[in-house]
Amino acid sequence: MTTHFFLFFFALCTFSYRLQAENEPCQKVAKTTLHAVGTIYPQYKSALSSQVAGRVEEVYVEVGDRVKKGSPLVKLDPIFFKINVATKEAALAAAQLELKDSRLQLERMKKLWEKPEGETPSIPQKRFDDAKSAYEQAIVSVRQASANLKKAKVELDEAVIKAPFDGVVTERLVDPGVAIAAGPQTKVLELQSHDLLYVEFPIAQTELCRVQEGNQVLLDVEGSQSSLQKIDRIYPHVDVESRTIKCRVYIRDNTIRLRPGSLVKVRLLEPVSDIMEIGATS
Repeated sequence: MTTHFFLFFFALCTFSYRLQAENEPCQKVAKTTLHAVGTIYPQYKSALSSQVAGRVEEVYVEVGDRVKKGSPLVKLDPIFFKINVATKEAALAAAQLELKDSRLQLERMKKLWEKPEGETPSIPQKRFDDAKSAYEQAIVSVRQASANLKKAKVELDEAVIKAPFDGVVTERLVDPGVAIAAGPQTKVLELQSHDLLYVEFPIAQTELCRVQEGNQVLLDVEGSQSSLQKIDRIYPHVDVESRTIKCRVYIRDNTIRLRPGSLVKVRLLEPVSDIMEIGATS
């Protein structure tokens, strides 16, 4: 009797548990599917150089300083640039004076050349043509002098190297008194933006079918807390040597103060459904 009761009770419990499992909706959970190693990069990184040659007069920043866009960073000795501006201003004034004289001369020649019909001009045509050519040449000279002055003023302004964006000074390579050349071959400072960082990491070509933009990733940096982000970009091409594809993740909330250049362990989290039915018959 006891044995039959136990069997009946067991069958009843099994039926109730199976019925509950069939009616209970599937829950989505996040599990780690892929592991990768990436590197943190700044959104902007610039090796600053000078547009003009000169001698460094003053350096306003040190490594680690935060600067705003447009802030002065390095100043060159401006004396020669100021002299050049003054010279170009004098050249423009002379050209404008020449233009004024040539205009008056052309007006006089025009009165002597243009006579009523039937009257002979007071001057030969060549004198009128020469006056006209001199006037046109004076106009060209004024335009050229004006352009030269504008260039000189730009060079004077470029004697102060300014921050192209908000960022942090990561390298300082010049000191006062050093003569520098114009152009990218002479690097004076390096500036990085730390407000918006991103992580790039490679995944194998064979794993691309399991990755898509918007997937959640967990970023682990040694010495810092984990950061939950999402994949923002999957590069459209495969690296021919490693047969991998790069993914990019922007770090939108850098409250844990991640730093560019840091090594990052990336764990890709993929939501999956528990499709196994508990107590299903085979």
